[in-house]
Amino acid sequence: THPPFGSLFGGSSESDHGPGSTHKSASDSKGSSCSAAELAAIVAAASLPPLPHSPGVAAYKRSGAAAVWLDPSGWCNLAAHMTKSSTAAVVAAARATLTMLESPRDPDEAFTAAFLTPSSPATAFDYLWAVSVKPCLSQPAPQPPPAKKQRQQQQQGAENGHQASTSSAEVLCKEVSIWREQEAAVETLVKKALGDRAGTVRAIRRSVPAGTPWSGSLSSGLPRAAGDGEVMVGAVVDPTLALRLVDIGPAADDTAAAAKFRAFWGEASELRRFQDGKISEAVVWGVGPGARHTIPDRIVAYAVGRHKPAGGSGAVRGAAGALDVVLRERARGPAGEAELSAGIEPGPEEDDAYVAASRLLDSALDKLSRELRGLEGLALKVVSTLPLSPAARHTSPFPPRPHPLAGGPELLASMGQQEGLARCLDPVDVMVQIENSGKWPAEPVPFAKLKSALGVQLAQALCKMGMRAAASEANGIDVLMDGFAFRLSIYSGRDEAMLAKQAAAVAGSSAAQAQPGAAPTAPGASNSATSWILSSPEALPLVKSWHHGLVAGVAGANPAYAPTVRLAHRWLAAHMLSNHFVPEVVELLVAAVFTQKSAAGTVPGSRVTGLLRFLQLLARHPWAQRPLVLDPETGAGGAATPLSSTPLGAAADAALAKPVALTSKVVRELQRRFDEAKAKGAVPAMWIATPRDVSAVSPWTATKPSRDALSHATALARTCVRAAASLLEAPSTSADAEDDASEAAQAALLAALFKPEATDMEVVVGLRREALPHAHCSLPAALAPRPPKRAGQPDALTAVLEGAKPPAPAKRSRAFLDAFPDKAVEGRGPEALRAELLLGFDPLQSHLLPQLQTLVTLNPHALEAGAAAAAGAAGASATAAAAAMQGPSMATVCADDFGGRLLGLKWSAAAFLPAAPKAHTAHLLLPCAATGLRGTPTPGSKIGPLLAVPNVAAVLAEIAAAGEGMVEDMVPVRSCHKLPC
Repeated sequence: THPPFGSLFGGSSESDHGPGSTHKSASDSKGSSCSAAELAAIVAAASLPPLPHSPGVAAYKRSGAAAVWLDPSGWCNLAAHMTKSSTAAVVAAARATLTMLESPRDPDEAFTAAFLTPSSPATAFDYLWAVSVKPCLSQPAPQPPPAKKQRQQQQQGAENGHQASTSSAEVLCKEVSIWREQEAAVETLVKKALGDRAGTVRAIRRSVPAGTPWSGSLSSGLPRAAGDGEVMVGAVVDPTLALRLVDIGPAADDTAAAAKFRAFWGEASELRRFQDGKISEAVVWGVGPGARHTIPDRIVAYAVGRHKPAGGSGAVRGAAGALDVVLRERARGPAGEAELSAGIEPGPEEDDAYVAASRLLDSALDKLSRELRGLEGLALKVVSTLPLSPAARHTSPFPPRPHPLAGGPELLASMGQQEGLARCLDPVDVMVQIENSGKWPAEPVPFAKLKSALGVQLAQALCKMGMRAAASEANGIDVLMDGFAFRLSIYSGRDEAMLAKQAAAVAGSSAAQAQPGAAPTAPGASNSATSWILSSPEALPLVKSWHHGLVAGVAGANPAYAPTVRLAHRWLAAHMLSNHFVPEVVELLVAAVFTQKSAAGTVPGSRVTGLLRFLQLLARHPWAQRPLVLDPETGAGGAATPLSSTPLGAAADAALAKPVALTSKVVRELQRRFDEAKAKGAVPAMWIATPRDVSAVSPWTATKPSRDALSHATALARTCVRAAASLLEAPSTSADAEDDASEAAQAALLAALFKPEATDMEVVVGLRREALPHAHCSLPAALAPRPPKRAGQPDALTAVLEGAKPPAPAKRSRAFLDAFPDKAVEGRGPEALRAELLLGFDPLQSHLLPQLQTLVTLNPHALEAGAAAAAGAAGASATAAAAAMQGPSMATVCADDFGGRLLGLKWSAAAFLPAAPKAHTAHLLLPCAATGLRGTPTPGSKIGPLLAVPNVAAVLAEIAAAGEGMVEDMVPVRSCHKLPC
């Protein structure tokens, strides 16, 4: 027996001494006290009996616990609620976090990635499936007969006076248990079906719905809750094994294992003889080459449909192929326009056509390399070739297709079978390396002339072999072969030395411009060779070759990389931002997703997950605080050159420097340079540092994107990734998860990612479809942006512009660039049509967008540079061109490079502040004479100069004139009225 409670503290109890007792407690006795030993003895006597010895971890394992984490007593398993898959996920996340924190190259970045970057199932798993199961809360669960041990416990409880409870709480607890049983059954089935394709398979636990007002009895069932009837399962796959076409089972002579294999796969299993002579059970997933990324979806759908786990209907919702429709081309010409108007979209066969075209391009590149290396009679022989275009890396959203007029007789015979014959061809850039020689000129200009002469000789040699080739000093050598157009540029061992001299000259001229009294330059258009590279036909191929090597290495190690880049291109174009991000920047951003260490611990294994992580990177990276460091060989320094101590951009050949090992010391130095450039206002909006771009700003981000465009892109990325993740993770709200629900979910996902809002722009410019070379690549009709409806009374601006109707555009301005007219194809021969082929011609990129950028730019130096560039002046400096991109603009021009029929203008509020007018911009300004607003008086003057603001009507009229033949109409979104063009 335990002593009374009061005696534990030296007090008395009335029950011990009786009423009126004169017993005096120890605490009441003067001078008396309880020693520590006596207190310990009292406490020991009052303690409960010690617990029996802990059964140990092995006992918990034998009882079926997936994970064991005992409390100090040894009798409570704190991880009793965890499953094997959740335990494995925790272990993997802990290992990934430990790897990031053990030897971080950038401690701040590692801490942010480990602890401040939230994750979600949509970005953590490569594939997500919603598997249909039997609803539990909508009907009472059947009660199984009690087992013998359970009956004994019930009888013992009855003898002790405890009656068996039949309250609704027990029923609800049983139903929650059924939820976990369903999740375990689905997870086990999916894991068995995927096999070694998936490293991790985990069912996402459903939350028990909160109680809602409800009247009724348990016999009638509970109302259906969100998530009841579906189990979400995620998988992290091996990127290579996930695309495997054949699952090989046990050998035919292993009858027991073969019987189990056939019992699981059913009709899908068959005996096959393989090349090594082995006969085994196998399952072949008959999909085309363009749909191999959907094989995991097909596997799960088949296994669930056959076995119907947890009493479900066998329906599965997946999203592996939900985004494929935005990467499909439609027919060219009137046929494609009719399909677009009718809402008919290309089918999955277009995905196979893309893969076939890519393989034909690879074959043509190999053939061209063999032919060039076999040429005889050249002054210097060809040593090797290297493709430079995104199409050769399979990262172009829409690579070139074989053209009948660019191939041999076989392709020419198929000309009549195509609907819409392309008028414009996108050439594939190829760098041709020739053997070294000690007789090259020592000066850059003679060196370039001699290279041009070698190009002419090379073109003549190709023509003698029956190919169609032409050489020009500006573009290199254009070759038509096997249905493709190739643009060759010659590279020799002396190129880097010559380019260093040219870069020094450019840096010297830039330094002269920086002297007092020189014309101002814009921030970022600095005194370095970076901007010169973008406009130099000699330097750009060399820099592209370095970029190609970096991207090709990442793409070769990650099968999901190239499709992710294609989707990223498409996302930017859908939101009319593709003109602000050059293709190389998109490839580098996606490469960072596939090479950076993250808390997920794995690289994306599917294109959908890759796109979501790309959007996360774009939205979450602090572009204004630090550069994005991209090292495709993280931790492998190699024989790299140490980082020089020269200031950023001061070295003339900084942009042509050798690679640098991106160690922690180099990253700290890079951050210091970034901070210095930021303090001077010379840092670009986006800085991506690779081993080649440490001593200078990357040429791909030196001028683009602008700060406004980057801010708009990050806001859109944040919104899209949040909406897409919620759609991928949300359970179905429909009573059935059949095909209709799956199609609706895919349509919602497409709209969340790729449907833009034209109302984000202040002015929407409509373009002629026939004047766009890539009109057949436009978004599906359901996703294409639509100009706002015109309604209400015209405002003053609209009335003025509609007062004078412009004359109809001339016939020369009504060119058909998407495809040859059908009458021309029927009435002219192949030679006449071949003479009208246009290689690398895109009026939107080469004419209209530069003109619009010039019109909306208020920087006087930028206006002069833009006008010179638009007129084709060869002397326009790259520094001035960079200033045109970085100078203060009246608006941001937004465009879709892949067939989008709308351009957008977003006005800049700062540009509309009154300022003193300039002579060469007076026709685009509106004086503030009516308000009497004037500037600060100059010394000796009583009144200040007259101020002016941009004249929107004049700017729009200039846009209409510059886009004659391309611009159909303009709609100011605020007034929603058509402006005639």
